[in-house]
Amino acid sequence: MKINWKLIAISELVILVVVSGALFWSKRPANTISTGHYALISPRVNAGIIEPKSFLIVNYAPLKDSIESFIEKNSLNISVYIGSLRDGVSIGINERKGYPPGSFDKVHNAMLIMKKVERGELSLDTLMPINDSMRSSAYGSLYKTNAKELPLGVLMEKMLKESDDTAFKIIASNVDLSDKSFLLSYLDYYSTDSTSNNFPGEDRQLGLVTPKSMYNVFSSLYLSTVLETEHSEYILSLLTDTVFDINRIAELPENVTVAQKFALKYANQDRYLHSCGILYIDKSRIFYCVMTEGLNQKTAEAVIGAIVNSIYKYNQDTKSELNKLKKVYNFD
Repeated sequence: MKINWKLIAISELVILVVVSGALFWSKRPANTISTGHYALISPRVNAGIIEPKSFLIVNYAPLKDSIESFIEKNSLNISVYIGSLRDGVSIGINERKGYPPGSFDKVHNAMLIMKKVERGELSLDTLMPINDSMRSSAYGSLYKTNAKELPLGVLMEKMLKESDDTAFKIIASNVDLSDKSFLLSYLDYYSTDSTSNNFPGEDRQLGLVTPKSMYNVFSSLYLSTVLETEHSEYILSLLTDTVFDINRIAELPENVTVAQKFALKYANQDRYLHSCGILYIDKSRIFYCVMTEGLNQKTAEAVIGAIVNSIYKYNQDTKSELNKLKKVYNFD
C-alpha cells in the first residue's frame, strides 16, 4: 500500500491550525465583544459607573497655575492638594508639608468606632457614659449638658457635624488602640517630614498631617476600603452638614454637595484653619484640601473659599469647553 505523505502532511497542518486556534481563544479574556463586557478595561465602565467617551478631565495644570498665582499674589503660606476620585489625576502645592491635625483626628476616630459597630461590640443606640474629665469647652457646647450618658449616634453627629470636643473625647476613649495603630499606619496619616515640626503647643505631640495624608482618609471613605459601605456612607453623610458652611464660604450652587471636615485653632501661638473634603459636582468627585497657617480666621476662610470656588469653576468651564471641542472635532 502506497502511503500518501502529502495527504498526511496536509492533515497534520489542519490539526495544528485547529489546536493553535483553540489555545489562542482559550487564553483570551472570558468577556468578549459578543457579550458586551470587556475584561481589560475598567470594571467601572462595564458597570456603567463611568460611561464610555466620558472625557473625564485629566488636565489640572491650568488650575494649579491659577492657584499658585493666587498664592503668590496674596503672599500666602498654605498647602493645597486636589485629586479626582474617579480617575486619580491630582495636583499639589506644598502638599506634603505637615500641619497640626486638630479636629481632623475626629474622622479617623469615627472610622474606628464604626469598626466596633461592625463587630457587634457597639451600636449607634449604645449609651456612652459622659465623665466630667471628658468635658471640654475647647470647641462645641456638649460640655454644658447635664446628661450622664448619650447614644453613640448622637455623639457621632456632635463630633462630625459640630466638631464637638467633648463628643470626640468620649468616642476616642472607646476606640481600640491596636485598631488605631493599624489604621493610622495604613492611611499613612502622620507626617514624617522633620522640617515641618515647627508648631508649638499640644498638637505637636500628636504628630502632623498633610493634605496628601488627608486624601488617603477621604479616599478610603469614598472607596469604602476599611468599613462596610453603609458605614462609610454614614460618616460621609454627617460630613455634608457641618457648622463650617463651605457651600456658603465658597459660593457654591445648592446642587453641589460637599462632604468635608474642618480643623481650626486660634489660641496661644497656634493660628490655623484647614478644610478637606469631597466635592460632588454633577458626575465629578473631586477631593480638595487646603491647610493654612498664620492667617486670621476671616482671611483663612476667604482663602479656602476662593480656592474651592476656583476648583468648581475650573471643572464646569473645562467640561463646557470639552463639549464644544467634541462637536468641532466630531468626537460626540
